[in-house]
Order: sequence, then structure tokens, then C-alpha cells
Amino acid sequence: MLPALHFTRSTRILGCFASGGLYSYLTFALAALVIAVNIVLVVEFVDVMPVGAVVAVCVFGVFYFWICARLVVDDPIARAQQLFTRGTAARRLVRDHPTVRTAAADPVAAPPPVDDARGDG
Repeated sequence: MLPALHFTRSTRILGCFASGGLYSYLTFALAALVIAVNIVLVVEFVDVMPVGAVVAVCVFGVFYFWICARLVVDDPIARAQQLFTRGTAARRLVRDHPTVRTAAADPVAAPPPVDDARGDG
């Protein structure tokens, strides 16, 4: 439920159809309420189960929350990587631009020195 709410709030994904403002806060509050009720019900149900089943439910719960966190956190991480890559490309573009090159950075592109003392130039 939380990844779905996260993606419906993203203007990058949904554009003008993204939910925002009070509606987002209300839906996240209702989602937190549903998750809290689910946790209480699972704890009450697991209370009468054998130890192996309790361990299995705990492992599944940790896995489920890890998957939800990855779905929500991967979006900002991907965006940060995209910005970092874009910045690197911009630096490469400036570095390789012909008007920015210097003789020290690119000796092939530099014109040969002129020796005025000999009268060649």
C-alpha cells in the first residue's frame, strides 16, 4: 500500500494527475492506521501458533517491509544517480569543448609556437 501511495504522489511519474497536499497526508494517515490494525491482528493470531510458525511470520514480515522500503527508496536513489550522471556528462562536455581546451590539456590541438627571432613567422 505504501509504495502505491508513494508513486501516486510522484509528479515525475503521474504528472498533473499526481495526488498532493491534504489528500496525500490523509491517505498516508489512513494507510498507517490500516498497517497498525494489521500488525495487531497478526500479533494476536501468531500468539497461539507454534514457535516455528512465529519465526516464519517474522521472517516474512521483515522481507515484506524490506521490499516496500526498496520500492519507495529506489526512486530517490535512481533520481540522485541520474542527476550525478547528468552532472558528469556536463563536465565532460565542457572539458572536451574546443574553445575550452588549452595547450597543456591537449598539446595536439595547440598551434605550433612561432619563433619571431628567426623571422619565420
